[in-house]
Amino acid sequence: MSSRNFLESFKYAFDGLGFAIRTETHIRIHIAFACFAVLFAVLLKVARIEFLFICVSIALVFVAEIVNTAFEILIDFLKGQKKSVSIRVLKDIAAAGVLVASINSLIVACFILAPKFIKLFA
Repeated sequence: MSSRNFLESFKYAFDGLGFAIRTETHIRIHIAFACFAVLFAVLLKVARIEFLFICVSIALVFVAEIVNTAFEILIDFLKGQKKSVSIRVLKDIAAAGVLVASINSLIVACFILAPKFIKLFA
């Protein structure tokens, strides 16, 4: 792969990320929650390994949301946005992946941040 193609692949990836952020409300919501989680982690001085778990959880949610968005766009394109039970189920399953990643992220945040909040206010 030439360096030009290599650099172009990054451009396309950033273009896709920008499109997802501009067009998907849920991604912007996840960004807000991620910012709060990182801010609280920094303010509460979590350990490096705890911060790593928070960052991995955040990344997992973003990956799930981006894949879900791409999947929905592909299904809508292939089916001409016709509604059917099977299409709805496919989209629901993809959204379930985002839900699982989000719940995981919430659990990680609760395990790491909640005890520190309790200690701070106790």
